Amino acid sequence: MSSMIQFNRTNKQKLLQTNMCVLFLFSASVVFEGTDIKNGREDLPCTKIQQEKLVLEACSKDKGFLTVAIRPHGIFGPRDPLLVPILVDPARRGKMKFIIGDGSNLVDFTYVENVVHGHILAAEHLKAYHITNDEPVRFWDFMSQILVGLGYSALRYHLPYTLVYGIALLLWLIAVLLRPVALAGSHQYYSCAQAKEDMAALRPKRTWVPLREAIVRTVESYPHLRKGA
Repeated sequence: MSSMIQFNRTNKQKLLQTNMCVLFLFSASVVFEGTDIKNGREDLPCTKIQQEKLVLEACSKDKGFLTVAIRPHGIFGPRDPLLVPILVDPARRGKMKFIIGDGSNLVDFTYVENVVHGHILAAEHLKAYHITNDEPVRFWDFMSQILVGLGYSALRYHLPYTLVYGIALLLWLIAVLLRPVALAGSHQYYSCAQAKEDMAALRPKRTWVPLREAIVRTVESYPHLRKGA
C-alpha cells in the first residue's frame, strides 16, 4: 500500500509540473460490481478509479493545470472495430439468437459524437461527469436493432439469467466470462443530471445525436457486414 501511495504522489507531482489541461476519459462501468445500477450518480462508491482520482486531485488553477473526467458508457459509432463486428460474427454463423434473462434490463449507450461533445462541455468544468445518451434502452433491444439494421434476425430465445451465470461460475472463467454475463443481464444506467445542470447553457450550442439516429448512422457505416454481403 505504501508503494502505491508513493507512486500516486510521484505521478501527481509530475502532472502538476505540466502546464496543461487534462481531459480524462474513463467509464461509468468502474462503479459496476455485478448488481443493478439504476440512475447511478457520480458519487457511487468505487475502488477502481485511482487513476481518475489522481488526475482530479492534481487540478490546480493557481499552477495553471486544469483537469476534468468524464465517464461515458457503452460507446459506439460508425466503423467501430469492436461492438458491431463482434455482434455480427456469431450472427453470420447462426448463433446470435439468445437473450440472457427476461430481456428487460436497461443499459446506457453513448454515441461517439456525444462523447466528443461531452469532452468539449466538460472542459468548462472541473469534476467527474457521467456522459451518456441519457436514453436508457433494453440491452437486448439495442443489440437486436443493430442486427436487424444489417439484415439479420432479432434475438428471440430467452436463457434464464441464473442458469447462464451458474454455468459461467462453474466453468470458473470469472475474468473472461462472468463479468460480461453480469453486464448483459443487469440494469446499468446512470444519471446525467449533474452534467445537464452544469452544462445546460452550453449544450444548445452543439448538436446532440439521439440514440435512434445514432444507431442508424452506425448501421449505415457497415455495408460490408450486411447479411449476404
